[in-house]
Order: sequence, then C-alpha cells, then structure tokens
Amino acid sequence: MWPLIFFIYFCSSEEIPIEIQFEFPEFNGIRLFCPIDELKKANALPNCTDSAFKKSECSLTCQNGQKFTDSRGKEQPQMSRCTCQRAQCNWEPPLGKCRSIGEVNKRKLMPKITLKSGKRTIAKKSSGWCVEFSQGQRSLVRSGKCFCPAGWKKIGGCVEPRVDRVLPCAYAYSTFNCTGNKLSEISQADENEGEVIGQIFDLIVPGDADEIVFKNSQLHVIPEKLLQGTYKLLLADFSNNFLKTIPFGLFDSTDLVTNIDFSFNQINFLPSGVFENLVNLEVLNLAHNNLKQINQNMGALVKLIVVDFSFNRLEKIDENDVVIPGSVEYLELQNNKISHMSPNIFPFALFNIDLSNNLLKDDFEDSFKGAPNLVGLNINNNFLERFPSKKYPALRRAELSGNQIQLTGAVNLGVKMPALEKLNLSKNKITNLPATFLPETCDSLKLINFKQNGLLEIANDELACERNDLKDLNY
Repeated sequence: MWPLIFFIYFCSSEEIPIEIQFEFPEFNGIRLFCPIDELKKANALPNCTDSAFKKSECSLTCQNGQKFTDSRGKEQPQMSRCTCQRAQCNWEPPLGKCRSIGEVNKRKLMPKITLKSGKRTIAKKSSGWCVEFSQGQRSLVRSGKCFCPAGWKKIGGCVEPRVDRVLPCAYAYSTFNCTGNKLSEISQADENEGEVIGQIFDLIVPGDADEIVFKNSQLHVIPEKLLQGTYKLLLADFSNNFLKTIPFGLFDSTDLVTNIDFSFNQINFLPSGVFENLVNLEVLNLAHNNLKQINQNMGALVKLIVVDFSFNRLEKIDENDVVIPGSVEYLELQNNKISHMSPNIFPFALFNIDLSNNLLKDDFEDSFKGAPNLVGLNINNNFLERFPSKKYPALRRAELSGNQIQLTGAVNLGVKMPALEKLNLSKNKITNLPATFLPETCDSLKLINFKQNGLLEIANDELACERNDLKDLNY
C-alpha cells in the first residue's frame, strides 16, 4: 500500500512558507496516528519526534505576539503527545491554538457552554471589568454588571465619556460652557404654579469635564444627576440665573471641586449637608441671593479659604446653624440683616471680614474671641454706640464709619489696636477727642478719618502722637 502523505504549510514571523511532511504507514488496515486536521488548526509551527504517529511528541511554536491557548483564552502547554487506545488516537493534552493578545482577552469573557443532564447550558458569565471613579482617579474593578454614571458610555464598562448630549452648549478642552443659553423656562405666566421645562433636562455633562459654566443660562432648576460621573471637576459656575435651591447630592461624585459660584440667583434654601462632600473646596460664593439662614455644617471643608454670603437676608450667624471651618481667611457678610452672632463663631485663621450694612450693636465683639489674626475689619453702617473695647493685636484696617459711636472713657488705640494702620470713624457722633485716644507714637498708624462728625477742631495738645507721623488726619 501507498503511504498516506500530508502536507502542512505555515508562515513564520517573516512570512516565509514552511512545508511540513508527515508520512503515516498502514498496518493491517489500521491507521495509528492522531488527527492531522487538529494539528493544522493549531496555527502553530510543529516539531514532532515521529510525525503524528502513535507516541509521537510535538512541540508547537507560535509567532511573535501570540499565545497558545484553549477556546476560553487559558494558556496551554506548547507540547502534546499522540496517545492511542486500540485504533483511536488523540492528542493529549488536547491541542489549543495560537491567538493574538486581543483575541485571548475577548475569549476570557465568553460564556462557557456545558452539558448538564443531557442539555446544553450556558455557565454564568465571569465578572467583567468596570471603571469606578473616586477622588480624581479612575480604577478598574471586577463587576458582574456595570453601573455607569450619566456622564459615561455604558458600552465598554464606563471607559469613554458621553459627549452626544451637550448641545446647545459647547464642550472643548474639558470645559463645558453653556454661558448665555436659554436652558429652561416656566411653562405658565405664574412662576409659582408653572412647570419648569427646557433643554436643561436633555443635557448630560461629559464625565471627564473639569470646568462647567452655566452663567446667565436662565436656569430655574438643576437636575440632580447633571454632574453624575464628573469625577475630576474643579470649577462650577451657576451664577446669574433663577435658581431657588441647590439639589442635595449634586456634588456627590465631585470631591475635587475647588471653586463654586451660585451668586446672583434667588436661592432661599440650602439642603443641610449639600457641600459636605467638597473636602477640597477653596472658594464658595453665594452672594446676591435670598438666604435668611446658613444651615450648613462646613467643618469638614478644611481647605475652604473664601466664603461670600453678602447681599442676602441673613438675620444671624448662629453656632446652632452653621459651623465655619478653621481654614477660612476671607468672610463676606455685608448687606444682610444680621443682628446676632454667637460668641467664638469666627475661626482662628480669619484674616479679613466685611460686616458692613447690617444691624449689629456693641455686643458683636465676643464673636471674634477665637480670631486673633484678624487684619481687616469692616463694620461700617451698623448701630455701634461705642468704640470696640476688646484687644485686636493684628488689626491693621478698621472701618467703623456710619455708626453712632461716641468716644468716651480712657480709650487708647496703642493698647487696643497696636498694629493699626488705617482707622475710619467718619459719619459718627464724635464731638470730642480724648487726649489718651492716640498712642504716644504713631509708628504704624498712618491715616485717621473723622469726617462728618461733631468735631470742629482738633488741637495739637490733644494728640498724644505728633501730627507729622500721620499721612492723613481728616476731620
């Protein structure tokens, strides 16, 4: 009999055809060799000790960039032996196949088909990879089902940001800009009865945005999920709109935010804890709104530096309503209706505070017991009747204009305010200047304003420090 001859052609990494010839003799009509087709399908370059005959051992070599795996993508030994029982011969272990790295990764996630009770069933799919977002970082985690935030595509496990719902706004260089667009309106003439409608409900902010600007966009409401997935957001500007509140949970996924601006709205209520997640916040601007109360414990905002609640309707700064972080340096509270402030309410780091145009009286000073580093104090246009009696060791600028202050008793600036450079006492009820009021020398004091008081003249012998030390003495 003629021997059976098989030819296998392979391509090496240099794409040069290689011919492998196997000869399989017949013995009494029985062919004791392993399936040659399986060897061909392996897509590998074989090197066998005895063709594919019984007991032959074959090593299989893949091209560069490929792996020898089974159908599930699991790596297999690159060696197999032809094992025969009677006339049936098979490769042990079963032959795998050379596959590219990309194909291997796909096959690892394929459902496995198994036989159970004579039926084909699909085994539970192994958990795939999903992206999670936290503290400005993205991380891959195993998950049976990916729950992608609104700002990310669900296909691929939240890997790519969603950018298909940004119009009419512009999105470029990680900045989402809606300035000047009309994004919402009230459906009826009566804004208390009408429903809010508009394009704001169709918008999805891409998850990789680091700045969002909704300035002057005619916003009446903010959808709760508008910023969902914006894990690296740094700046949020919602100024110059018609907002009446801020949704609780709006900033749940945005703990890197450093600057928030809600000024020039109609906000009259803040949900308790709406800012508590913003541990990196540095600037909070809620000026020009309708707030009567600050019901916020901001103690966890340890990086907060600038807080602006000016031009609201605040009536008090009470320790039962608000906790101001110890990091705050600049506090804007002017043009409110504040008549009460709790003792020690202001933080140690406070550098400058503006309390002008409020309803404060002489008991305000206890609020500054815990703020020895105060440099600038503006309390113009309130209802003070006497000059501050507490000591302010670091104070350089004191604005006390537009009150009802009279200088009585032994008040000495050199003791109360030893670092003072500028003092404004205009528009008060000062009729005489005590001889002890000014320090012996004006080493730091450069300007005093007594305009629009009852003083007709200040005699030289009434000044404890020389007039030449002052750059300006207005009366």
